Amino acid sequence: MRRSLKKENEKEEEEEEEEEEEEEEEEEGEEEEEEEEEKEEIVITYIFLKEHLLRTTELLANHLVENLKELE
Repeated sequence: MRRSLKKENEKEEEEEEEEEEEEEEEEEGEEEEEEEEEKEEIVITYIFLKEHLLRTTELLANHLVENLKELE
């Protein structure tokens, strides 16, 4: 009887450990997904800002050229 109780307890402990491991793996997977999403957002923001800076620089350059032509 003690042996069966002991085996039962061991089985329960193993099942609990497996469940905990599965939960940890799920949490790690979710964290990795969140990190990937954050990286994607950063890249998108970077691209947007870079394009905006290029357009702004081009506009400023055009204005400078126009002003120089007016000065001549």
